[in-house]
Amino acid sequence: MAEYQSRVAAQTSQQTAQQDRAEVLNRLYQFFARHYQDGDFIVERRYGKNGARYVKSTGEDTEFHWATEDMYYIKSGDIFTDFPVTLASGQRIVFSVEPSSLQATRAALKPNDKAHYALDSITSAEGDALQVRLLYLKGAQTEKQKEDIVRAVQQASHSTSAEAGLEIRRWLQRLLARNQSDFFIHKRLKEALSADLDIFLKTEVLDVDQLLANHATATDLPQRALKVARIVRDIGMQIIDFLATLEDFQKALWEKKKLVFATRYVITLDRLERYCPHWLAQNINHIVQRQRAEWQTLGLGDYPQASACIRQTEGDLATPASQRYLPLPLDTQNFDSAFQWAMLEAITAAAPLDDNLDGIVIQSDNWQALNSIVNRYKNEVNCIYTDPPYNSDAGPISYKNGYRHASWLTLIQDRLRLTKNFLIDSGIHCITIDDYEAHRLRNLAETTISEYNFLGVALIKNNPAGRTGTTGFSACHEYAYFYGMSNTAQIDRLEHSEAQKSRYKEKDEIGFFEWTNFRKHGGLNTYKTTRPRQFYPIYVNGKSIRIPEMNWDNLSRQYKINEPPLENEEVLLPIDEKGNERIWDFVVDTAKENISHLKVKKDSRGETAIYRKWRINEDGLLPQTWWEKKQYSAAEYGTNLLTKLFGSSHIFMFPKSVYAVADCLKVSGLRSDQSGLVLDFFAGSGTTGHAVIKLNKQDAGNRKFLLVEANQYIDQVTIPRLKKVSAASDWLGGKTDKLDGIGIFMRVQQLEQYEDTLENLDSDLPQGDSADLLFQDPAFALRYRLDSSAHALYCAVERFASPFGYQLKRAVGGGQAQLHNVDLLESMPYLLGLQVSRLYRQDQGAVLLGHNRQGQSVAVFFRDCAMPDTAQWLQTKLAQHPADRVYTNDPASLSFQGCEQFEAIEGIFAQQFEKH
Repeated sequence: MAEYQSRVAAQTSQQTAQQDRAEVLNRLYQFFARHYQDGDFIVERRYGKNGARYVKSTGEDTEFHWATEDMYYIKSGDIFTDFPVTLASGQRIVFSVEPSSLQATRAALKPNDKAHYALDSITSAEGDALQVRLLYLKGAQTEKQKEDIVRAVQQASHSTSAEAGLEIRRWLQRLLARNQSDFFIHKRLKEALSADLDIFLKTEVLDVDQLLANHATATDLPQRALKVARIVRDIGMQIIDFLATLEDFQKALWEKKKLVFATRYVITLDRLERYCPHWLAQNINHIVQRQRAEWQTLGLGDYPQASACIRQTEGDLATPASQRYLPLPLDTQNFDSAFQWAMLEAITAAAPLDDNLDGIVIQSDNWQALNSIVNRYKNEVNCIYTDPPYNSDAGPISYKNGYRHASWLTLIQDRLRLTKNFLIDSGIHCITIDDYEAHRLRNLAETTISEYNFLGVALIKNNPAGRTGTTGFSACHEYAYFYGMSNTAQIDRLEHSEAQKSRYKEKDEIGFFEWTNFRKHGGLNTYKTTRPRQFYPIYVNGKSIRIPEMNWDNLSRQYKINEPPLENEEVLLPIDEKGNERIWDFVVDTAKENISHLKVKKDSRGETAIYRKWRINEDGLLPQTWWEKKQYSAAEYGTNLLTKLFGSSHIFMFPKSVYAVADCLKVSGLRSDQSGLVLDFFAGSGTTGHAVIKLNKQDAGNRKFLLVEANQYIDQVTIPRLKKVSAASDWLGGKTDKLDGIGIFMRVQQLEQYEDTLENLDSDLPQGDSADLLFQDPAFALRYRLDSSAHALYCAVERFASPFGYQLKRAVGGGQAQLHNVDLLESMPYLLGLQVSRLYRQDQGAVLLGHNRQGQSVAVFFRDCAMPDTAQWLQTKLAQHPADRVYTNDPASLSFQGCEQFEAIEGIFAQQFEKH
């Protein structure tokens, strides 16, 4: 019997252990599955078995929260674009999405709905490529649908091997992942999951109700439950550590300050004539040869030789004849790098580079750009104009199913947080939006940028015809929210219209004025009962005016007149045509002081009246909250304007009216500050840049723009638009016949992107002996390996042996990433916060001069260590360009007198991974 009981107990114990093991695994799966959604961890903050959620409150009386507020939104604007790939066999394939199915499905998707791809057609494309067109349809993606696509591509490409099938499936999976997964990076995954695991253990694993119900029963349930909870906690925390290591590494790569891949300059001939006329004269024939075709493409006309590029102005007795170069744009992408360096050397020898730029255009995800350039433009921007995607059905952002509004809020929040660093104390941030997200934007702005002062909101009638629809209201407006960086920020005035100015036809020694009735009219404040001190008699005799002596009687609250009128004087009181006792514009003393600005004339009823000089406010008008100028129409002065510029319609969807943007900039401070800098990180078609050029042409200002745009149309629309409007004002059918523009000098750059960083770290990097190091902590081992790989790629000393030749892979549109040169010289000002004055290149290296944010002079001598005599070159440059801070690469190898003042360029690039 004892042996039987022992065996039964052993079997029971074994069954209990198996049950506990299954319980542990089920609980772990239950916990992590609820937070993992198609590539993202979205911590749901569950509380209890009934699915209730909790919110971490700050204790404020009102708070604003959303599902993804602790995350970075990382989805690029490149999704759903063509996805070209090249198979190992050399066969090129271009995956694309059929547009009508894409639009229809995205409009129909509800929260938590799934979408999938299905094969539409396979056709031969340009060259030997296959065009694989996919439908985007409602419903979850199945393995059979994927297999059908893979088999069809195999048959069309005659690649029937198993290896080819696996390769095609891998590329297809990559396409699906970039469009359907990985929208977010959690900023504090370990903290969030740990807190949720603690609640999960206490409310679900340790079921208090069950434990209390069994308190009188002699079972081992409480002990077993505690054991399971301990194991779930221990294993769960190990899993959390491992997952957090991966997520934190992704976060570090996202927050890494990105390098500049390519830099080019656009400058008009008239600007080159201003800065370096001799260099221009030497190179004009070469410039015409290389630029002639682009000038024709831009619609500027045909200029076959240098003489055609010069405007001749005939003289007269007062002014001599003159000739000047036309504002024809030169784009250095049409020339080799030697030409660009020679041009920069000539310009910067005569004028500081950054001071004379009219604008900068950066092609990049806007968060990446803002994060990378903030050291350079911190507290330098006067005005930020933001026209974010409205997230309406007509133009939704790419969002994770079920998180449309949360995705949008996270996208905007992170960018608003960054832009606070750019504004000067008196700076203003203008954000335009429509009804779809307006209320959420207002809540977000007042929490994310709570230190801002809300200055007001204007309704802009941007769609006079109204939005088409079959029910409800026909919306014809959008909102412009204005936020000030501090208490010193003030809304600027708008200038008077020509019609308003035309009323002021008379002029005296002070300026223009019009005559208006001295008697007030209007609301309650214009009656005697409200302001009795402005009710008094005025004596009139013909054209003469006399104000009698009088004393104020507090008891009767009226004046006691000390001088009666003379026999020939008429007594006038501010009584209107209905017999109402009104008041005069001025109190008695002010009226006496300004009596020369009053006059007697007959009013519209032929009766004697007093009129005063009313002058136009030279500072302009306070902007009203309802803007309805016809020039604010986005259709006429946005879409149709682009049609006039480019000669074709629909080159860009939903462009703003350039007049509406210009007035937003004016009231944001750029009317008074004619040399201010405006930032627009949703640049789109370049309307903000166009508005700045337009304002500068109107008042000969020197305003500058800083534009950021991620999409590929930047080279088809944004930059060509800026070239066009800086050369000429009037356009029709994509052409102009009068080059009357103010010219331009701008820098255009492409930045490394998050996808590029991932692509480069996907390569097998040499690990050396560190690859063999063993760590008992798997999370620490992974963290060490990932950090080592990243720093070996981006910060290794040998990568900076020359300013030229450093290459990284670029994930352009998909497919196999190719190596591209990195512009290390143009990356350094963003890392150093450097305002560049001089930039030139010699055989031994390149020279970069400027000033940092502390006002110190900075000299960078980036040598090519493979060239001979670079130490002597450094000594020469050090004597030629003395500075407070001096940098060079590999300073440890130097041994000449004075070399100790050099700081390492390598240390600058280590700042890419500064903690955010």
